[in-house]
Amino acid sequence: MIIRLKKSDAQVCCMIEHSFPQEPFLECYERHKTSSMNNETIMCIHQCYYEAIGFFSKDEQIQSDKYLTYRDSLDSEKHQTSFTFALKACAQIALDIIKHFAKVEKKPRCSPIPYLFNRCLMEVDIVNCPSDRWIDC
Repeated sequence: MIIRLKKSDAQVCCMIEHSFPQEPFLECYERHKTSSMNNETIMCIHQCYYEAIGFFSKDEQIQSDKYLTYRDSLDSEKHQTSFTFALKACAQIALDIIKHFAKVEKKPRCSPIPYLFNRCLMEVDIVNCPSDRWIDC
């Protein structure tokens, strides 16, 4: 089976190529895939992946030092500034989601926080895309 990793709108419209390693994603996909591939399965794959690359700990803690190291590796100061804004905005959203799930009686099988946090980063990043990276799409 061939798995094609689709680029997000942020990567296409904003010409941002995130350099997270793909091998751990493929391993996590194989470990957690199901015949239905429902939302819960997707959350498990992403939790596994972001833990594997060290961006989240096993106890759902955002590893900010890893994200800051990644930010510092970005190729322009404009993109680093945009990513910094996204980190701050999405950290607040993640905190609100963590508080919400702490009150929920039926806990999901896997944490949605790693998926939602990284999805937020991509979406906020596209809103603040540096003008030299934007293409109409």
